[in-house]
Amino acid sequence: MSYQSDDDALRAALGGDTSAFRWLVEKEQQRIYMIIYAQVRDHTVAKRLTEETFVKAYQNLDRCPRGFSIWLQRIAMNLCIDHQRRTQYEAQDSFVARDEDTQGQAHQSDTNQIARLLSMMEQLPHAQREVIQLRKIDDLTYREIAERLGIPEGHVMSRLFYARKALRAALKTSE
Repeated sequence: MSYQSDDDALRAALGGDTSAFRWLVEKEQQRIYMIIYAQVRDHTVAKRLTEETFVKAYQNLDRCPRGFSIWLQRIAMNLCIDHQRRTQYEAQDSFVARDEDTQGQAHQSDTNQIARLLSMMEQLPHAQREVIQLRKIDDLTYREIAERLGIPEGHVMSRLFYARKALRAALKTSE
């Protein structure tokens, strides 16, 4: 079945229509996976966190405000933050190794520019990486990013400015 909007499907799901929730999952699954993968850079973890996102959403459907998609993405980001907190110590150790690998790869040909850019993005502070991902991958406006993160638009612009500046500097040094 097809629904006119997320709100229509959400109302039907709240009424017990499991096919309505399935429709929402199918509509949002790829986007949620991409958001999570951009944060965790591990396909297995991204798949697991994507599933957890939808389970958590289903369990809390009655709490969903208007804007199912944004609410769902916020759940996904919170799960990413929780995951990163749990694995912070391990991530610090692997960050040093990835950094060394990235420096070695930076002198290779430009055949894998996307991988290089993603690797450089991993080195950004979480707040900067998050706004870059929301702006460039999810194509959200500054206002939408501010609403999703619960910060002023000016903070979004500032984080984007410093993230872009850091990426430009990293690209220049890798040439």
